[in-house]
Amino acid sequence: MIVTLILALLSTFFALSAPAWAVNVNCPADSLQSALDNANPGDTIVVSGTCTGNFLVRNDKVRVFIQSTGLVSGVCVGPTATIDGGASGTALDIRGKGISVTCMIITGGNNNGGIVVQRGSNAVLDQNIVQNVNGVGITVALSASGVITNNEIKNNALAGIQVIENSSARIGWNNSISGPAAPNDIHNNGFGIWLLGASSASIVGNTIHNNLLEGIVVSRGAQADVSNNAIDGNGGSGIWVSGNSAVSLTNTTGIFSGPGNTTTTNNHDFGMRCSAGGNVKGSIGTLNGVIGQTSIDSSCHVCPPLDCGF
Repeated sequence: MIVTLILALLSTFFALSAPAWAVNVNCPADSLQSALDNANPGDTIVVSGTCTGNFLVRNDKVRVFIQSTGLVSGVCVGPTATIDGGASGTALDIRGKGISVTCMIITGGNNNGGIVVQRGSNAVLDQNIVQNVNGVGITVALSASGVITNNEIKNNALAGIQVIENSSARIGWNNSISGPAAPNDIHNNGFGIWLLGASSASIVGNTIHNNLLEGIVVSRGAQADVSNNAIDGNGGSGIWVSGNSAVSLTNTTGIFSGPGNTTTTNNHDFGMRCSAGGNVKGSIGTLNGVIGQTSIDSSCHVCPPLDCGF
């Protein structure tokens, strides 16, 4: 009885303290889902080839690192692995804590679709290409948090990035306001970035261009700090704030300081649009549109004049 108990305790100890490993997954021969299901804290899953399907990082997973063989000494020399969600579902559904996805191509899926970080999870998404989703490229939802850096996010039908349902995101920077900035290239999506539903984001240093609709939308009680982005050639306005939401356009600290947001090629409508009780504070920089620089309706609260800084 005592020996059995000791063995059981030792088995539990070694299960809980399993060492971190690098697990190689070569799709389609190997199963990415099996590797995710069996990952221990600190494991790195090194992926090559094309993994087709809808993949889940369960909510009991902690500190799992997913990367392609193209990541060399922390730098993506070219993604060598693809997760393809096909025509339905979510390509990569993240519900764990401290999850990292680096140097991957994420494509396919629909609705919220390419990568979804949700249900109180948190993840760092860095140096990926997220493209051709029949919905949203990256969604952060349901009280989750995401760090979204150094990605190219393109050709997603609804939006490049969506932050919803009391979630938060750092878009273009990670853990220090001193930098360095880690800009995303967000282009040729429906909306570039869409915040709504009591969510928040710090959006700094990104290139947000040639999206079909607005570059950035902040609505339904959301809040955003938006600094030093190049916002060009979007099919709606550069930034649109509405629905009792708030946008701060400049700051004076670290990577948030500088000349403000810029426009070189006019957006189709306005540089900055405010409606339905929106709040805008800070310098407009050179944001501009074909119709004009600003459209501010009477329900908005704007620090007068708009170019007021802090």
